[in-house]
Amino acid sequence: MKKIQYTSDVVKPSYDNLASLFPLMLEWAEEMGYPEWKIAFKDAYWIKSPGIYFVIVKEGIEVVALLALNLVTNNILERSGLEEDSLYVRKAWRGNKISGILIHKAYELAKEKDCAYIQISPKRDGGDPAIASNIMTQHGFKIHGYIMRMEV
Repeated sequence: MKKIQYTSDVVKPSYDNLASLFPLMLEWAEEMGYPEWKIAFKDAYWIKSPGIYFVIVKEGIEVVALLALNLVTNNILERSGLEEDSLYVRKAWRGNKISGILIHKAYELAKEKDCAYIQISPKRDGGDPAIASNIMTQHGFKIHGYIMRMEV
């Protein structure tokens, strides 16, 4: 059995790397039930947001996972933190420990940027948040609160 080789990197959003993310973004939008126009909006938001970093995982040249993080300043801690904007692993690659690769790269970025924390917020629109929470706790994350939402 051939061992799958993954590569990972941290990059700033650009029109060049957004093109390589497009298949992943389409799958993400379809699974979440978002219209395709939301992808274009998110692309523009990411490029115009100076604090956004992409942690990407590839198999060969294909992007199979993305963790978009926002570098924010926490005024109470007087230190920065990395907060999840989006996290998506393509369906065909789930169960292959890719979340560990994403988290490892995010941890390296947090150390490089002198961050006090990394915050990941599993949400219902990504499936069952309890499953993601269980995976995150295996990597050292702790429950930090709840996200509450009311549709209007």
